[in-house]
Amino acid sequence: MSTFTRTLLTLFSALLLISCAGTKTFHELAMPGDTVAVAAGYRHHFQRDNITVTITDANGATTVYDPGEIHPDSGAPAVRAVVNLYPDPLSSWVVSDRTGVQQTPNALTYVMSNLFHNTEGDYDWWQTVVFVNLPVTMETPTQAMATGEATILIETPAGDNYETYTSTVNVVPGTGQVHHFDAISKLGARFEMEDQHMQALERVPHATLNLSGTTVPYAIQVDLSHDSDQDNGGLIGDKAYISNPVGHIKSVSWNDDGVSTRIIMMPNRDSDITDFKDFKLYLAGVGGWAVVDTKAFDINGGVVSGVTASIN
Repeated sequence: MSTFTRTLLTLFSALLLISCAGTKTFHELAMPGDTVAVAAGYRHHFQRDNITVTITDANGATTVYDPGEIHPDSGAPAVRAVVNLYPDPLSSWVVSDRTGVQQTPNALTYVMSNLFHNTEGDYDWWQTVVFVNLPVTMETPTQAMATGEATILIETPAGDNYETYTSTVNVVPGTGQVHHFDAISKLGARFEMEDQHMQALERVPHATLNLSGTTVPYAIQVDLSHDSDQDNGGLIGDKAYISNPVGHIKSVSWNDDGVSTRIIMMPNRDSDITDFKDFKLYLAGVGGWAVVDTKAFDINGGVVSGVTASIN
């Protein structure tokens, strides 16, 4: 197993499962210049190209990383990556929820708390983790980063999608270095993972398909149109892809002809889908998504009226 993989696994277990924001970074102790991970909880709009990170050291000096800024002491990106970590589908967290039986102590308590306090009933669970390089020298005023508790403030632009999170890290004496997330291949070769490897874990541009109505149906069919893909006169690299974030609840069948997509969704078992949030899908690979038609059915195949689809 690579050092990179072990780092993510250790990090994930240390973040108290999904959606619980960490009051301190991982690790809690770091030297100036080190890479730390901020467990930011259930964030929908944190992306490396839109967040501003403000670091305030124990003496009140500040450093502000704007989107895309380069870490002055290493040449690496100041914000290395923004990654959403999901639970193992065979974790006690998921299996306890699906069976209603505690697989490990308090597993159902964690699930119910998460659904109520963090996701508002949405079974699309994740933990947003922001990897940040600490400065060696603070910007305002220009001086060495002080030892003691430093604050890391992460913000998206002001507006309807504004999100923020604050964490702390205890800065200790010394000079650290950015983490290279080195890995060992099956043949024993060691190599450093470039930032593009970390950034390949980030989300791609996408739209969200949401369903709504007065009665939750058994199955839904949605027809969509989109910009032409690369095989039909569209841009090179454009290819439609449908992502199901709650595969433990619903099955999704879809086909695409290069300009339009048909999606059919139904529960994995009769009792699985209880909320329209469970029908949520992500639309990726191309742009210009639009809803053409929506049909909904009950378990006997009867039409359920009043169900609509929207894209945002």
